[in-house]
Order: sequence, then structure tokens, then C-alpha cells
Amino acid sequence: TATASTYNATNCRTIIQNIISNIPAALQGNPEVKIFMGYPEYTIYINKLATDNLYHKFGNEQAYGEVLAENSPYMIKAVHGLDSTSKIVACLPTNVFQGCDLENEDEKVDLFQFTDGTQNVGLNIQLKRGWQIAIPSEIVYYANA
Repeated sequence: TATASTYNATNCRTIIQNIISNIPAALQGNPEVKIFMGYPEYTIYINKLATDNLYHKFGNEQAYGEVLAENSPYMIKAVHGLDSTSKIVACLPTNVFQGCDLENEDEKVDLFQFTDGTQNVGLNIQLKRGWQIAIPSEIVYYANA
């Protein structure tokens, strides 16, 4: 866990540097490590770079929503799943995968044929899903204090 504080324009660069310094030694320098945050937090970060006259840190060739973290090989990626949560996660994307509860908890699976005389069938699946972590020690997590 990175040092907890309140993410804002004043300290966002410091928080990102703290996250980078907490990346495990085995992953240090690996450009495959990504830093994920919501779009509002990303906007605060790039606006702070611009305010601090660090335009050379990001260029017009990059798509909005990703920028290289300063003084590191790590790409910061904005994702909608973290919007306005002030939660930031640094990890290898291969360390995180999607899981679901398809073992008789709350899932519902229905396969049915339409009654309109056609050969069409429908499939209705309702389940809970979430993100699973393969190696928790290789995740750096930040949340507001």
C-alpha cells in the first residue's frame, strides 16, 4: 500500500512517485507494469504536469487517458472502473483477471427458444463478477486516507 493521503492537484505528483517507489523490487524497471487510475484523477495529474510546465512529459501523439509517469518506464492508464474513487493500482496487467461466481451462489442461466415460430434461441446469464489478483504481493494500491 502506498502512503495514504488525499489525492489532489497539490500532491498528485508526489503520490505517483510514492506508488512507483513501492513497486516490488522484482518488478522495478519493467515497462509492462501499468498504473491504473480513474479519468478524474488522471485529469488532475496531467493538469498538474501542465501547471508545472512539464509539457515535455506528454505529447500530442499519445491518446488521452495514458501518459508515461515522470522519471519512470511505467505508463499511467485512465480506466472508467476507477472514476472518482481516488484509488490507484500499479501492477502487471497479467496479474489481474476477471472472475465470476458460477458455482450455485447467485447465478442464473436460462437457455430458451423464442415462441414466435422461428428457430431463434435466447440465452440469459446473470452472475456476479469481479477482479481477482494472482499475486497480491506484486500489487501497489493507493486510496485516499
